[in-house]
Amino acid sequence: MIETVLIVRHAFRSNWSVDPATGQYSALLVKSPTGIPTDPPLTSKGVQQSKELADYLSSIEPPIDVIYSSPFYRCLQTLKPFTDRYFGDGQASRKIRIDRGIGYARLVTSTTIYC
Repeated sequence: MIETVLIVRHAFRSNWSVDPATGQYSALLVKSPTGIPTDPPLTSKGVQQSKELADYLSSIEPPIDVIYSSPFYRCLQTLKPFTDRYFGDGQASRKIRIDRGIGYARLVTSTTIYC
């Protein structure tokens, strides 16, 4: 039986902006490792946050059984310090389950409430 579910957002990422001419998002001054303009990497602050997250996740009892993640680079990069430990203890059957449905979605673009 599942007793605990932890939800973690990615660590601090490079900012991205919208090109007003095209409406396309892209990372500012940082090339995406995946080549996808909307998939920027973590900043140095984000890398530090991911190490702190690894310390915390490694200390949880009972230990984490399953990891689900968005496929975005920043999400996997956030998990890397933890998964280096998680997979390093001889648990070859462990894996990150990639779920393309995990992510932020804007469901409402604008709302007007009349009173």
